[in-house]
Amino acid sequence: MTILPSLSPAPSHRETLYSYLARLASAWRTTAPELTYDMGAPFKRFLEHDDAAFEVLADWAKLDSETIEELLSWTGIRAGNVRMKFRGELYTSRALRNPVMRGCPVCLREDVIDADSPASSNMVMRGHWQMREANLCVKHGHPLVRLWEAATPRARFEMGARLREIEADILSGAFDQPTRNPSAYDLWLDQRLEDGSDDTWLKDHSVFAVTTLCRFLGEVLPSECVNDNAQGSGAIHAAGFTVIVNGKTAIRAALDQIVSRAAGSFYEPPMIFGNLYSRLKREYIGEESFDPFRDILRECIFANWPVAAGEDILGEALQSRRLHSLRTAAMETGIGAKSLIQNYSNDFSFLRDVV
Repeated sequence: MTILPSLSPAPSHRETLYSYLARLASAWRTTAPELTYDMGAPFKRFLEHDDAAFEVLADWAKLDSETIEELLSWTGIRAGNVRMKFRGELYTSRALRNPVMRGCPVCLREDVIDADSPASSNMVMRGHWQMREANLCVKHGHPLVRLWEAATPRARFEMGARLREIEADILSGAFDQPTRNPSAYDLWLDQRLEDGSDDTWLKDHSVFAVTTLCRFLGEVLPSECVNDNAQGSGAIHAAGFTVIVNGKTAIRAALDQIVSRAAGSFYEPPMIFGNLYSRLKREYIGEESFDPFRDILRECIFANWPVAAGEDILGEALQSRRLHSLRTAAMETGIGAKSLIQNYSNDFSFLRDVV
C-alpha cells in the first residue's frame, strides 16, 4: 500500500519554486509535471509564471501568502520584457536564467542527513545559486559548481529528475572542489540578497549593476590587484568590488591607473576597458542603474583622450573639445605638427598625445 503524506513539506530557506515542486511531488510519490497536472495547473504554467498557477500551489500545499511570496522572491519572476524581479530588485533575465544549473554539493549533502527517503527528494536548490555573478557558497566556502545543463526550461527546472541523475555523484563527493574563505564581495552579495542590508556606499545601487560592474572592472584591473585566493571569476569579482565599494574617487583612480599602464599610447578606450566600455555602450546603454558608473568612465575618457566636440561617448557628447593630440590640433588649426612643436615647445597643456 502506498502511504501518502498527511502534510506537505514546508519550503526551505532560499528554496526556489521549482525545487519545492520537486520535493512536494516526491512526498506524494510522483513527479512535478504529474503533480501540477493533478492540481489543475500544468507544469508549463509554472514555467510561464502564471499567477493563477501560484495560487493553485498555495492552496494545495497550504502555503500562506507570505510563504509563497518568499518562495517566488528566491525564484525570480518575470517582470516585463527580458526583466525579472528577484529579491525585490530588477535584473535582466540572462542574469538569472542560464542552461547551466549550479549549486553547492556540500549544502545538498547536508539536506539529506538523517533523511529516511531517497536522498534526491530532500535536496534543496537555493535561489542565489542561479545568479550569474554569484561564485561561492558563503556557508561552506565551496565554489558553486555545474550540476547539470539543459537547453529547455522544462528539462532544466524538472529538478527532481535532474537531481536523481546526479545523486550518487553528489553523495560521493565527485562534485567537490577546494574551499576558500569568502571574499568581501561574497559576503556583501550574500547579505544583500538575504535581507537587503548594506552599510557601504553601494546601498543605493542595485545588486544587478554592482555585481556586473565588479566583473567588468575586475577583468581590466592590473594583475597585481587580482590577488584574492579565489579562482577564476571569484578573484575577478573580488578585485572589482575592492575598488567599487570605496566609491567614485576610488573608481576614477583605478580607471586612470588602467589608462596610464596601457601598453601603447595609441590604444583607444574599447581596447583598454574591454567589456567595461563595450557593454556599457551597447547592452546596458538604457539601464539607468548603470548611469552613475557610466558617468565616471565617460569623464575618465574625456580627461585622457582627444574627444572631438559632438562625438558621442557612452550616450553623451562634449559641447567643446577638452584635449588635443598633435594630429587633431594640426587638423583643426591647419598648422602642421612640426610647426606646432616649434611654436609651443614650452607649453603643451592643450595637447594630449594619445593618437
